[in-house]
Amino acid sequence: MSAPIAADRTWRLPWRRLDLVLFREACVAVAARYAGVEVRVEAEDTDTHTAFFDIPSPDELRVRLARAAPADGAEATPTPEAPAAPEQDSALEADLDANADPDDWEEDREAGGTVELSLYDMDGDGVFLSLEADASDNGLLVDEADEIADLLADRLRAEPVDL
Repeated sequence: MSAPIAADRTWRLPWRRLDLVLFREACVAVAARYAGVEVRVEAEDTDTHTAFFDIPSPDELRVRLARAAPADGAEATPTPEAPAAPEQDSALEADLDANADPDDWEEDREAGGTVELSLYDMDGDGVFLSLEADASDNGLLVDEADEIADLLADRLRAEPVDL
């Protein structure tokens, strides 16, 4: 199993205030990169928005992929619920790629879980994206949490901050 996240990670966004619509769009775009990953975004307070990326276990993903597989002779077509995945260049590829053989996934990741990331409006100090080690399953899904956070930070044009 992967080691727990050693410390929280933080990025500064180029925003002056929180924008739930833009945050949701960025989160949906990141989740769409991976088969079976779903995201929900909530405005937890006037100064906090949180995204929950639900990652299926390998067994759950096998079932979802089997249900989504076209009948013999039929051609697969992307739907709004299952967008065509862009080319993947990530560490999650082996775990979550719709074309990957589930038997090739990391053997130590037997369960799914939830990766949680939050946006905080720190008034005059700006807007920050945070990956907190103790939030949801971030400490258990270390590699997945780090990768999703990095992709989301890139999508939001956020810069890492050393605290």
